[in-house]
Amino acid sequence: MQSVSPGTAAYMVRPKIRLLIVGSGVEALTLARRASGADMQVELVSPNDIILTRTRDAGISVRELRGLSSPVDLRIDRGHCDSPDVPRS
Repeated sequence: MQSVSPGTAAYMVRPKIRLLIVGSGVEALTLARRASGADMQVELVSPNDIILTRTRDAGISVRELRGLSSPVDLRIDRGHCDSPDVPRS
């Protein structure tokens, strides 16, 4: 909290950076671990069971990519974007 004038307060809210990683190799796992270590909110989507297990064991959120015919529900988070160029859903 930062004082602006007597009786008034201002708050600065900084949400965590969100990173969605889609990959199946050790590079995706490494990026997920590094981003998590940098205090980002991370989610890894992969078809690789070994990568999913290792990522989950590191305490990082994962989703299984089932194939191109039935992809996971990936939606852009538009709720926190103030840009007039980004359409609202």
